[in-house]
Amino acid sequence: MSIPARELEKTLFEIISKQTQIILGVDNVNEAIVEPQSDYARQIERIDDDRLKLYERYVHREITADEYKIAKAYLDEEFSRLTQIHATLSTAQSANMERKKIAEKVAVENTLTRPLVDLLIEKVLIYPGEKIQIEWKVKNFFADRHE
Repeated sequence: MSIPARELEKTLFEIISKQTQIILGVDNVNEAIVEPQSDYARQIERIDDDRLKLYERYVHREITADEYKIAKAYLDEEFSRLTQIHATLSTAQSANMERKKIAEKVAVENTLTRPLVDLLIEKVLIYPGEKIQIEWKVKNFFADRHE
């Protein structure tokens, strides 16, 4: 099957442009991540301080070894949980920043250019009925879409 090159370029650019509008139109997606990320960083720091204070209490014999082990196990578990959440938020923030950079590149173009194709598209398959399947190079640019 085939589609005229101009029509294919136009269709691909429309898809890319719509995703760009979604990405750039979302009002400060990173703020929705940065705020909780900072909060988790503070909680991690607090847990770390609590672990140090707990150890000092144990060394000064204010608590028994069993009390220390129980409290430390709880703090270690909480520390691990918070660091996992913090790492996930950091990854999401990085992905959003990458998506935004790509969207800004697309926004300045009025047409599908070779650099955009090289950046975003691995290959395009055309099926009967002018069905188009696109294999994207940058998966997280279209993270909210399923082609």
